[in-house]
Amino acid sequence: MGLLDAIRQDVLKQKEEETVNFFSKVSDLRTFIAVADPEPDVNITMKMCCLSTERLNGDNGTRVTVVDAIVRG
Repeated sequence: MGLLDAIRQDVLKQKEEETVNFFSKVSDLRTFIAVADPEPDVNITMKMCCLSTERLNGDNGTRVTVVDAIVRG
Protein backbone atom coordinates (compact mmCIF):
# COMPACT_ATOMS: atom_id res chain seq x y z
CA MET A 1 0.00 0.00 0.00
CA GLY A 2 2.93 2.37 0.66
CA LEU A 3 3.96 2.29 -3.01
CA LEU A 4 0.42 3.03 -4.16
CA ASP A 5 0.19 6.00 -1.79
CA ALA A 6 3.56 7.31 -3.00
CA ILE A 7 2.43 7.10 -6.63
CA ARG A 8 -0.86 8.81 -5.78
CA GLN A 9 1.00 11.64 -4.01
CA ASP A 10 3.36 12.07 -6.98
CA VAL A 11 0.42 12.31 -9.39
CA LEU A 12 -1.30 14.90 -7.19
CA LYS A 13 1.93 16.90 -6.98
CA GLN A 14 2.27 16.84 -10.78
CA LYS A 15 -1.31 18.05 -11.22
CA GLU A 16 -0.68 20.87 -8.74
CA GLU A 17 2.48 21.88 -10.58
CA GLU A 18 0.62 21.85 -13.90
CA THR A 19 -1.84 24.44 -12.65
CA VAL A 20 0.81 26.53 -10.89
CA ASN A 21 3.04 26.85 -13.97
CA PHE A 22 0.57 28.78 -16.13
CA PHE A 23 1.45 32.30 -17.18
CA SER A 24 -0.42 34.89 -19.24
CA LYS A 25 2.22 37.66 -19.18
CA VAL A 26 5.82 37.51 -20.34
CA SER A 27 6.98 39.49 -17.30
CA ASP A 28 5.44 36.90 -14.95
CA LEU A 29 7.19 34.09 -16.80
CA ARG A 30 10.56 35.85 -16.66
CA THR A 31 10.15 36.52 -12.95
CA PHE A 32 9.25 32.88 -12.29
CA ILE A 33 12.28 31.60 -14.19
CA ALA A 34 14.63 34.06 -12.47
CA VAL A 35 13.37 33.23 -8.98
CA ALA A 36 12.58 29.51 -9.25
CA ASP A 37 15.53 28.49 -11.46
CA PRO A 38 13.57 25.41 -12.66
CA GLU A 39 15.27 22.19 -13.69
CA PRO A 40 15.65 21.57 -17.46
CA ASP A 41 12.89 18.92 -17.38
CA VAL A 42 10.28 21.35 -15.96
CA ASN A 43 7.50 22.14 -18.43
CA ILE A 44 6.32 25.78 -18.45
CA THR A 45 3.15 26.84 -20.27
CA MET A 46 2.46 30.35 -21.49
CA LYS A 47 -0.86 31.41 -22.99
CA MET A 48 -0.16 33.61 -26.01
CA CYS A 49 -2.24 35.01 -28.85
CA CYS A 50 -0.86 34.75 -32.40
CA LEU A 51 -1.11 38.05 -34.31
CA SER A 52 0.55 37.04 -37.56
CA THR A 53 2.78 34.53 -39.29
CA GLU A 54 4.97 34.95 -42.34
CA ARG A 55 7.25 32.68 -44.33
CA LEU A 56 10.85 33.95 -44.37
CA ASN A 57 12.77 34.43 -47.63
CA GLY A 58 14.83 31.54 -48.93
CA ASP A 59 12.67 28.98 -47.14
CA ASN A 60 14.50 29.79 -43.87
CA GLY A 61 11.57 29.20 -41.56
CA THR A 62 8.54 31.07 -40.28
CA ARG A 63 8.28 34.22 -38.17
CA VAL A 64 5.42 34.20 -35.66
CA THR A 65 4.33 37.40 -33.89
CA VAL A 66 2.62 36.81 -30.55
CA VAL A 67 1.36 38.94 -27.66
CA ASP A 68 0.23 38.20 -24.14
CA ALA A 69 -3.26 36.70 -24.35
CA ILE A 70 -4.49 39.11 -21.69
CA VAL A 71 -3.58 42.08 -23.95
CA ARG A 72 -5.82 40.82 -26.75
CA GLY A 73 -8.68 40.09 -24.38
